[in-house]
Amino acid sequence: MTRRPSLRVAVSFAALVAISCAEQQAPINRVQPDALDKAFFVGKDYQAASDDPEFYSQATVVDVGYGAGQDGLFTSSYAQPLSRVKWTVTEDLLIARLAYERIQGSDGKGVGKATNDGIVVAAYAIKSHFDIKREYNPQTGEQTNVIVENTVDRPWYQRQYIRVDWSKNLSTDNYEFDTLSQLGVYGGITYEPLAYTVQTPGDADAPHVDTASGYLDVTNKAFARPQLVDLSSLGGGVMPACYFDADFSGGGAPNTQCSPVELTIRQAFRKVEDTDYEPADWDGDRFKAFGAFTTDRSGYAREYGMTDTQWHRFINRYNIWKRSHFYADANAKTGAVGCFNPTTTPAGANPHRDVNKDGTEDECAAVGRGSRCDTFSQKCTLPFRDRELQPVVWYHSDGSNPDFFEPTRDAAHEWDVALRRRARGTRTWLCLKTEGRTRPTSPGTPASCRTRRPSVAAAGLAARSMA
Repeated sequence: MTRRPSLRVAVSFAALVAISCAEQQAPINRVQPDALDKAFFVGKDYQAASDDPEFYSQATVVDVGYGAGQDGLFTSSYAQPLSRVKWTVTEDLLIARLAYERIQGSDGKGVGKATNDGIVVAAYAIKSHFDIKREYNPQTGEQTNVIVENTVDRPWYQRQYIRVDWSKNLSTDNYEFDTLSQLGVYGGITYEPLAYTVQTPGDADAPHVDTASGYLDVTNKAFARPQLVDLSSLGGGVMPACYFDADFSGGGAPNTQCSPVELTIRQAFRKVEDTDYEPADWDGDRFKAFGAFTTDRSGYAREYGMTDTQWHRFINRYNIWKRSHFYADANAKTGAVGCFNPTTTPAGANPHRDVNKDGTEDECAAVGRGSRCDTFSQKCTLPFRDRELQPVVWYHSDGSNPDFFEPTRDAAHEWDVALRRRARGTRTWLCLKTEGRTRPTSPGTPASCRTRRPSVAAAGLAARSMA
């Protein structure tokens, strides 16, 4: 004798089967490529500027068609400036602004972590703001297995993702920070930006986003028109420079063509990381002794205007040290010894004074061993004999002529050896200075000033890093 299952059991079993089938449905993702999390640009708090990361920004001319007669199109010595920016997300634009005052002490624009009102460096149109979530039945709230770009549940400024139109930088007349604008000044050319973008994955010109490394680059194109020569003083008119040879000012014949030349520009952005770098002001005397590329920073005083005392020429150089300043907690970079502030430097005093001539600047006596005051960061430096060298990586680009590899590697090796020898000599010299001697006594350098020779693995500054 058998019993029929009750209706309640049958219904429960059917529901269980239905749920089981629903859970087995694979999700369908309808989110299109190039969705970017706003947190990458402006931190987790989309409205506040206090957690906004800073980015290095630089545009590089990566390809030029034959016939361009402007030397600035082939070199990065000028017209390809590096700057630091912070992003602003508006409803229609993604805007990169300077993260510092263009002229120090002038208008306060770009100063302070909680502000983001610096000069506009780049601007790109935003196509959409959206959240990524499962589609649902608006009547019951029941979710489906379809993942979509939701643009209705929250206002645009609260949505997590954006899609950007990288085809054109809308800031085109920024002569100090835009590559094409500067080329127009130095090279005497005019240009027309093109709406150019490549979305094919793997293409060299496709936008490259590496959020883990804090890196983004986009590729744009432009047409550079040849410059014109004004011959009105000779009874002529305005003629293309490509018609004349170098006897005429700006002439470029026969090498320069008269058609517009296509340029390819890669705009790169990389998050700023604290490398504990110690800047150096390369004044005129230092430049005469050892010339270098520099980045100028000017200052403004309310009573006088632009002043020479606030004009700094910072040397552009590699940071070969893992750490340049002293910290009580080296790993967390906390507990620095302050200097060049109202507490440590009396009015009119030199922050680099060393009254007792012991080789350590007086404001950094707590650190000792030859520490100096870094007046730009207002922190005492880590003595050279306590610093560690770090590798500086050089890259051999894909597509480069392999014939260039060996001579470049050899040149890098020569610099590598020279820098390591200089670092070792500096450590020894400053140790002797702080020990009160100008030269080691016989038979050699005292044990307290002997430095271990940096290993190849720890101090290969360039040559062994090429790949």
